[in-house]
Amino acid sequence: MVRRLRGDPANSLHTAAIPASQQSSQVARSPISAPRSPLPNGFTLLEVLAAIALLAIAFAVGLSALGGAARNASRAAALDAATEHAQSLLAGQGLADPLENESKSGTFADGMTWSLKVHALPQPAASPDDATEAVDFAQSGGVMVAQAAAIDLYQLDVAIEYGDHRTLRLSTERAQAAQAGQEP
Repeated sequence: MVRRLRGDPANSLHTAAIPASQQSSQVARSPISAPRSPLPNGFTLLEVLAAIALLAIAFAVGLSALGGAARNASRAAALDAATEHAQSLLAGQGLADPLENESKSGTFADGMTWSLKVHALPQPAASPDDATEAVDFAQSGGVMVAQAAAIDLYQLDVAIEYGDHRTLRLSTERAQAAQAGQEP
């Protein structure tokens, strides 16, 4: 049997006579052993502590993100409720009683406070031929406004205070038939 030795720089073949009784043991055992790792198997205490610290930091970041998301959801729910209150308040104006210049305020059942200002918008200047025209034109804030002669325009401004002293402000304009003998 011919054996090749790895440690030979010339990489030459050396022959050795191996008795038959040693051939089976020679095959299973190599004269050159595999190099052993200088590091022990497993993790060191420092590596385990570093991994635990990284997990704790990731957990803290995730927890703060969840807390921020919960706060944002709470704010959004409060804003939705405030918007519904404001729209409901504006929709009810002028239905039971005619609109007039006034200010009102109050508190909703959920603790949100509101204030409402109603004021008449200026009527266009009367023209000499008012009797023949059903529509007057006026300029308000740089914009040409057409207004029917028998219609009063009102601006409604509502402010709802909700949450952490946050305020929602909505504004709309409403038209109503001019009241006889009443100046807006």
